[in-house]
Amino acid sequence: TVNMASPVPVGFRPGSDPVAARLGDSWQSSGGDRTGVSSGLGTDKQLEILKEMVPSIKRVLVISKKGDQSSEAGLNMIVGKAKQLGIELVVERPIEAIDILKMLDRTDFSKIDAIHIPPDTLVGTQVGKIHEKTRKFKIPIIVFSADLLKEGGFYYYASNYYYLGKQVAVQAEKILKKGILPQNIPIEEPKNYFFGFNLKVANEFGIKIPAKYLDIAETVIK
Repeated sequence: TVNMASPVPVGFRPGSDPVAARLGDSWQSSGGDRTGVSSGLGTDKQLEILKEMVPSIKRVLVISKKGDQSSEAGLNMIVGKAKQLGIELVVERPIEAIDILKMLDRTDFSKIDAIHIPPDTLVGTQVGKIHEKTRKFKIPIIVFSADLLKEGGFYYYASNYYYLGKQVAVQAEKILKKGILPQNIPIEEPKNYFFGFNLKVANEFGIKIPAKYLDIAETVIK
C-alpha cells in the first residue's frame, strides 16, 4: 500500500500537453507525486479529415490563443501537417475575446476555405459568433469537442473525457493497490479518439461525409 505519510499521489486529466504545462518532467516520468492522462491533440488528423472531405481546401484560418500551451501544441502539429497537405495557413493569435471579434471584422472571409480551432477554452466560447460571421461564405469550422457542434462547428475529432477518466482510474489502481509510485507510471496519451459532425452544416455547405466517417460517428447533430 501507499505510504500516506508521503505527499498525496495526484492523478490528473489536464490539457493536451502535461509536460509543457509543467505537470511532469517528461512523458516517461513526472519526477514527483503525479501521473495522469493527456487529453491529446489530434489536430494533424483533423486536418487530414478536412482535406479528405473537401479536397479543394487550400487556405485555412487557424485561431489559436496566444500563450495557451494546449493551443500552442495543437498549432505546432497543424503547421507540419499543412505543409504535407499543401494547405496554406492563416494564423491568428488572440489573447482575449475582443481580439477574436476584431479579427472577425477585419478578415476577408471570401479568401478563406475553412477554419481550424485547436483545443482552447477562450476561442471555443466564440465558435457561435465565428459561425454566424462566416456562414454565408460556407466555411466549415473544425472544433475540438462535441458541444461545439451545436454552436455551428462542422466536425470534431478528439478524445472523450469519460474514457480518459477510466485511464486515470487504472493508474490510480496501480498506485493504491500495487504500491507503484506515480513517478514510475508514465503519463499516457488517449487510447481512443472519437469523431462527430454537424449534418445540418454539411448539408447547408454542400459537403458530403464519406461513408467511413458516417459509420464511426459518435455524435451527429441534425
